[in-house]
Amino acid sequence: MALSLFSDIPDTCYTSQLQKIEIETDATSVSLTITHQATTWFFGNGQTQIFESEYATYNNSLLTIYDIGAFLEAFMAQKDGLQQFIFKFSTASESLTRTLVVIYCKQQPIMTAADLANSNFITNYFTRLVYRGAPDQLPYFAGFGSPGGYTSYSLHYTVHYRTPSGTTGTYAFDNYGRAQYGVAEINTSPENVRLMCKDFLPEGSELLAYTLQEGNRTARFFVAEQTVVRQFVFRNAYGCLEYLCLPTSRTEKTETKSSTAVCGDSRMLYDITHTRTFEEQTPVLQRAEARRFREFLTSAYTAVLIDNTEHPILITDYDLSLSDTVGEGNKVKFSWQFASLHTPFINEDYTRIFSPEHTEEFT
Repeated sequence: MALSLFSDIPDTCYTSQLQKIEIETDATSVSLTITHQATTWFFGNGQTQIFESEYATYNNSLLTIYDIGAFLEAFMAQKDGLQQFIFKFSTASESLTRTLVVIYCKQQPIMTAADLANSNFITNYFTRLVYRGAPDQLPYFAGFGSPGGYTSYSLHYTVHYRTPSGTTGTYAFDNYGRAQYGVAEINTSPENVRLMCKDFLPEGSELLAYTLQEGNRTARFFVAEQTVVRQFVFRNAYGCLEYLCLPTSRTEKTETKSSTAVCGDSRMLYDITHTRTFEEQTPVLQRAEARRFREFLTSAYTAVLIDNTEHPILITDYDLSLSDTVGEGNKVKFSWQFASLHTPFINEDYTRIFSPEHTEEFT
């Protein structure tokens, strides 16, 4: 019996599709090596062997290997969520090699991995609310190529705007550029889109919404009125970085723990630790926004943006209930702490003490 892969594994797959691999063979044992192929490299061939093991077959006919997907998820946890791996199965007399494009995902999406990689942005949210002055980006697969190589892209934008007089209009334009192979990110923030088209819009116009197309990929953005928002970063369900920005009400709590020592006739504190916990309460969210929040709260990597710098955080608690009742909104409450013991200083720069309705004397 020739060595054959019994499991139906597509060339582009999710890690969740690699939790069980079945092999047919008449050999008594099979060895497996897994080699990671870097998307770009500058020395050698960009290949690194990350796994090697030998397995005994059952009744000299069938071998089942479990949890390879979980191993790759751990390997990909802090990498871009789409990687290439070379699987080599070997017996004493023959070998079988498969090269797989693997997307990090612990769930089993309805969309195939090939469709996600080749025809969609690598996200679950192709329609989203964005905020003025806040960052946003869309990850997509730019293909694999030669060392340090780039691929070209063509982005088509359709922008909807409103002039100071209240009239609305539409403007379409194209943007061309290059992206490095692998997972690339498109800057889709309202500020970046406004900068690209400001010379072609009536003076003083504001963005209302815009659509982005890259090949078969399409995403839609609606611009919110608020400008003061909390800014977070997380790895989405596919292991790619996204921003989550929205207005929240924040409560900061500080807990101090220490031990007491007696020195002569005085007491003093030692082993002093201060733990800052931030509680965030969102406004009413649409169901899609709340589901995206769930992805953030359960992410393997979360960070808060302070002065455009990422600071990793730990989500310590959250309350998230999704309702499908018509007219009933969803709210999210969660708590987080800085992952580092040396916490940064958060400078909330409030420029006014009263609401905008008050006059300039109070700003």
